[in-house]
Amino acid sequence: MKDNKGMSLIELIVVLAISAVLVSITGVSISVLGSSKMKATGRLINQKMAATRLTAMSRSGQYAVQFRKDGGKTYIETLKRASSSTAWTVSSKEEVDKRLTIKYTAGGTTREVDSNRVIFCFKKGSGGLYNCTNISGDDLGKPSKITVVKGDRTYDIQVSAVTGKTSH
Repeated sequence: MKDNKGMSLIELIVVLAISAVLVSITGVSISVLGSSKMKATGRLINQKMAATRLTAMSRSGQYAVQFRKDGGKTYIETLKRASSSTAWTVSSKEEVDKRLTIKYTAGGTTREVDSNRVIFCFKKGSGGLYNCTNISGDDLGKPSKITVVKGDRTYDIQVSAVTGKTSH
């Protein structure tokens, strides 16, 4: 009987190959999970923009979608303002995964959503968009794109200022 005190070279290579396959599968799974959250957030933004646009076209008052950062968290909020009021009220609020960044392009300049907020306000008749503003009321220019970012991956949403429609 042979005294076997360890693994043969072939057994070691097989174990290493199996380990490498498991590590690569785990890496791909984590990557796909992050990508799916980015796409889900992009779809949520499309949904919020479309629903708010339709509401603005059919009801009185003003309606908008606001992106803001507060305490390290990013939020997507739908807003309503009565015709006789200057104050916005929040109709709905969604928190964005903290590993995602939201950027927007308005007036030819791309900015990251920060605590100063950005508001996409829809017009009553056409559903088009006014120029983007921040919470101070500063004119940021015509909106053209919203981007969800995770690492080096992006999910771009094109925005038509004329019609208010969004597309991926």
